[in-house]
Amino acid sequence: MSRLTEMELPAGWTWTRLGNVVEVLDHQRVPVSAKERAQRPGDVPYYGATGQVGWIDTALFDEELVLLGEDGVQFFDRSKPKAYMISGPAWVNNHAHVLRVCRDVTLARFVVHYLNTFNYEGYANGTTRLKLTKSSMTSIPVPLPPLAEQQRIVEALDDHLSRSDAATRSLIDAGRRLTSLRTSLLASILGDGELPVGWTSSTIGELANVGTGATPLKSRSEYYEGGTVPWVTSSLLNSSLIAEPEKYITDLAVQETSVKVYPAGTILVAMYGEGKTRGKSAELAFPATTNQACAAIVLHGEKEFRKPWIKLALEAQYIKLRRLSAGGVQPNLNLGLIRKIEIALPPRSEQEKILAQMDNWSIAMERLRVTVARLQARGDHLQKSIVERAISGQLVPQNPADEPASVLLNRSCAEREAQSGKGKPKRVTRSRQVTAAAAVMPAPPPPAHSTDAPTNVVQQELPL
Repeated sequence: MSRLTEMELPAGWTWTRLGNVVEVLDHQRVPVSAKERAQRPGDVPYYGATGQVGWIDTALFDEELVLLGEDGVQFFDRSKPKAYMISGPAWVNNHAHVLRVCRDVTLARFVVHYLNTFNYEGYANGTTRLKLTKSSMTSIPVPLPPLAEQQRIVEALDDHLSRSDAATRSLIDAGRRLTSLRTSLLASILGDGELPVGWTSSTIGELANVGTGATPLKSRSEYYEGGTVPWVTSSLLNSSLIAEPEKYITDLAVQETSVKVYPAGTILVAMYGEGKTRGKSAELAFPATTNQACAAIVLHGEKEFRKPWIKLALEAQYIKLRRLSAGGVQPNLNLGLIRKIEIALPPRSEQEKILAQMDNWSIAMERLRVTVARLQARGDHLQKSIVERAISGQLVPQNPADEPASVLLNRSCAEREAQSGKGKPKRVTRSRQVTAAAAVMPAPPPPAHSTDAPTNVVQQELPL
């Protein structure tokens, strides 16, 4: 953390290294594959680089520990956590360093807060996958306050951060409530049951021509290279309007295969596809071809209905469409099911009123979404600022009566040296073989900023 390394520490604080205030228990880690875990079901949390990744039947640890990612962590993204605390029975794989804090000199929560604000440039290295080795990790400089001040710091941080988290959760809950209200409104005006007076109903097959598309042979490069005809698939049906094509095919593909070019304004319904796209609908903003996973609905004249009403009706029936899907391993819709979809049709004037109401809901939801995103970003920035102030000694007052961290650290190291000399010592990790003279260190230089640091590398947690 460059600003810390450039500043003078408050009275009673001292610089040390992470290896002087924690015991590294990496030698006790055991990775287990997902396949093996499936054969060992249990209620013991199984942890990885960034958090819990599963369950297992037995525990390797049963105490309060700090876990710090070894790899699979976005070290250079200041908004991403790198360390977290666990307690109780646990199993940890080899993607997280396991740290037991020396409680006579530091607090686990203080260490976690610091490690989540530290600048890892020069410590985490790698080209395709960043890695924080044990030696680099134990050499991380730590500004150590007196133990009593650490307690005041973590209490103040817990108070500030809990209030910030509560405010963010309330905003998110408000957005969910608004979404739920919109869903309820859709169900009430377009759901099953007896139609209101003056309403009629019709099927999609009666209101439109319904067809589908095809996929040109991928082995025929002339169907794709230099193509200018837009081609879309069901993967694009996650928004109500398809504004850009996924790919392009050639005029030759249109001439020699069964693909069809559908006009702008065509409504597509996903009949099958990955994730939750099945049953979703969207409107083409341009003429395009489509694959066989999409039903293409080209509406007849709009004398008794408006296209936005049909789109709204299809949106309201998303859950129903998924339930109607036929098939086993991969349930699918088909053109027959699409044609049979019942659409409630109120008089045009009533359609206009309902559509205007839904537009107002959509505008309110979008405003709330933007507000939530802005306030979350602001909250994240505020949280980082609070933590940085705390770790630099600016959040809580110093107390001259607190035992200086250097005295505490030297005494702790001396006691451990003496203890290791009595009889046959227990296994002592390299990180704890520290002399009192080496425990306190001068202020470290600012971290070197590598020009080729892979800051845009997306690190993935390996589910071992």
